[in-house]
Amino acid sequence: MESQSVLKDPVCGMTVTHKSFHHLEHQGQSYFFCGTKCKTRFAARLDQYTSPSPSPSPAQAPLQDQAPAPWLLGAKPGRLLLAAVLLMALVSLGLWLM
Repeated sequence: MESQSVLKDPVCGMTVTHKSFHHLEHQGQSYFFCGTKCKTRFAARLDQYTSPSPSPSPAQAPLQDQAPAPWLLGAKPGRLLLAAVLLMALVSLGLWLM
């Protein structure tokens, strides 16, 4: 069985292979795409996709890497939603009573 190397579309991040019909050569490097739309976007913005990206600053760090607020520790999503709905109801009631 032939092993296929798995690649990622540089535009959308979708998994593609070397056998993809949509591919492009740029400065001696091959790029493979999931479809025509991604290939077209890549060709229109070559500098954006081929230039090395700077390392992210701490302000641009993904949210999952940041610690949650102390009052959220142990909170479950369902309880947070319920609390938000109740808070909105109380605010609405307060505005109505004014």
